[in-house]
Amino acid sequence: MILDGKRNTILAEINQLTRDLNQADFSSYRYYLEARYTLFHLKRILTNSHNTAMHNTLLKVLERRWQRIQDTDCQYLTDFTSPANQACINIAKTLGPIIEKSYLTLLMPSLERIPVSAYISSSYRDDDILKLQELTLDDTNERLIIIPDVLNSAQKDGVLKHSSLFNGRAKKLSVSEQERLLSRHPFIEGFYNAQQAVVDFKINGPTVGAAVNRLIKGLHEGGVWELGNEENAASNANEAILEFSFYLKTLDSAACRKLFKATRTEFDLDLEEDIIVPFKDYWENLADPIEMSEELSDEIKSQYCVQSIAVFLEEILEQNPDLYNLAPSPEDILKSLDELEEELEVAQDEMTHCFDSVEKQSCYSQGQDDLVLLTSLLSQLRHDKSFPLSANDVRFLIETYQTACQEDDTTIKRLCSGTIKNHTYAKNFMKEAAEQFNSEEKAIFSNITKKQWFTFEQPSPSSIGFFPSNNKKRRFAEQSQFNNSLEINLS
Repeated sequence: MILDGKRNTILAEINQLTRDLNQADFSSYRYYLEARYTLFHLKRILTNSHNTAMHNTLLKVLERRWQRIQDTDCQYLTDFTSPANQACINIAKTLGPIIEKSYLTLLMPSLERIPVSAYISSSYRDDDILKLQELTLDDTNERLIIIPDVLNSAQKDGVLKHSSLFNGRAKKLSVSEQERLLSRHPFIEGFYNAQQAVVDFKINGPTVGAAVNRLIKGLHEGGVWELGNEENAASNANEAILEFSFYLKTLDSAACRKLFKATRTEFDLDLEEDIIVPFKDYWENLADPIEMSEELSDEIKSQYCVQSIAVFLEEILEQNPDLYNLAPSPEDILKSLDELEEELEVAQDEMTHCFDSVEKQSCYSQGQDDLVLLTSLLSQLRHDKSFPLSANDVRFLIETYQTACQEDDTTIKRLCSGTIKNHTYAKNFMKEAAEQFNSEEKAIFSNITKKQWFTFEQPSPSSIGFFPSNNKKRRFAEQSQFNNSLEINLS
C-alpha cells in the first residue's frame, strides 16, 4: 500500500491527538463531537489492514469533512489547535508529495487552481512558506486570501484587495472577507488602522503632498488604464486639475516655489544623458494643454498624456517627501507624516509576530451552516454504527435540532418518522436516546416529534452512556468516567 511505510507514524499521532481531545478547548459541543468522530474514523481506516487503497479512502474522508466544516469556526483556517484538524493536516502533508498535489488543496478541495502569476506575491503552492494563521478564505471558499499580502498591497490606497487577480484585475474584499481578515488578531486590525492613518494623511490631508496625490489619482482616472482618453486631460481629468489649481491659490509664494522646484530625473534619448525635470513643467502641460492633431509627433503627444504625467508626478512625490510637511498653514498639520509612520512601524512589528499566537478565530455565524455540519455528521453516524455516542451527544443533537426547527420541524419529523434512510436505525436511535431522558427532557422530545411510537420505560440514570445498537443488545458505559475526563462548554 502507498502508505505502508508511514501508516504507523500517522496512527501513533492520531492516538496521541485522541488522548489530547479531552483537554482541547472547543467553542461548542458540536465541534467537539465532530472532532471526536473524525479522529475515530481516521483511526479505523488506518488500522484496516484489508484497505488496499487507503490513500484514496483518506482523500475521500478529507473531502467529505471539508464539505461539512468549511463554513464553520472549526475549519482549518479558524481553529488552529483542534486535534482533528491537526490529524487531517498531517495526513494531507503526507499524501501531498505522493500524489503531487498541494496539501492545502487536499484539505480544502473547493480551492481553485489559480495560476502563480495571478498572485500578488505568494501562492498556495508555496506550502513550506505559507502559515495557516496567515490565510483566510474568500466568500466562495475557492480562493485563499493571504493576509500579509493584502495588507501590504493596501499601503498605497488603503483598500483591502484580494491577493490574487480576477481576470487580470484586482478585486476589493467584500465586507465579510474584510471582517475575517481583520478579526484574525487585534494586532492585525491595529496595523490596518495605523496604515489607514498614513494613507488618509497622504491622500486626504491638507498638505501639498496630499494635494499632489489627489491630482495623480484624478489623472489616472482620466488615463487609458481607467478607460479614459489618455491624450485629453481637459476632458477626462479636468476635475482633478481644476481642484489642484484652486489648492495652489491657498499656498504662499514660498510653498509654491518649493513645489515647482521639486524634480525628477529622466534619461534623454537625444542627449543620451540624464536631465532634471521640475514639477512646474508637468503642471504647465496639464494647465495649458495643446490642441491634439494627427500632425503632432508621438513625443509631443506623450508630453501631454495624463497617464504618463501621473507616473512622473508619483516619482517626484517619492523623491521629495518634504512636500508632506508643506501646508497652507502649519496649524493644519496636527500630526506629521514622520510621527504617523513611526506608529505604523511599531504596529507592523507587532503584527509580524502575532500570527503564531493565534489559536482560534470566531468569524462564522452559528446557525444554518452549523446545522449543515450536524446534519452531515448525523448522516455519517447512521451508516457508522461503531461510533459510540454518549447520552450527552444524543441529547445535544436533539436539542440543537429543536432550536433550529422551532418554526419548521420538518427535519426532526422526517428523522423520527423514518422517512430518512435507515428507518430502523433512526427509530432505535431516538428511542434509546429518549429512554435516558428525565421527565422534562421527555416532554421536550415528545413535543419535537409530535408522535410517540414507543412507550417510555423507567428512565435510566442520566449518568449512563448511550451507544446506538441497531436492534442489537444495548451496551452501556458509566457516563461518570466520561464526565470526569471531559469538560465541554455547551453552546
